[in-house]
Amino acid sequence: MHTSRDTDQAISTLIEAAGMHTAREQYLYRQSLLALVRLAKAEQMNEVRANVGMLIGTPAYAAP
Repeated sequence: MHTSRDTDQAISTLIEAAGMHTAREQYLYRQSLLALVRLAKAEQMNEVRANVGMLIGTPAYAAP
């Protein structure tokens, strides 16, 4: 699975499409997009944990 490479490629494509010209603009945009990816992954993991907790009957906040 090449998730990080796929993510990096998608982010690079978005930066090119946005027309960011300066290195600073590109850096800030890239970091913002990476932060969104991390947030989405964390939200997805929390949702998975909650769903598993419901299935097995334990609270979602219980330590694994």
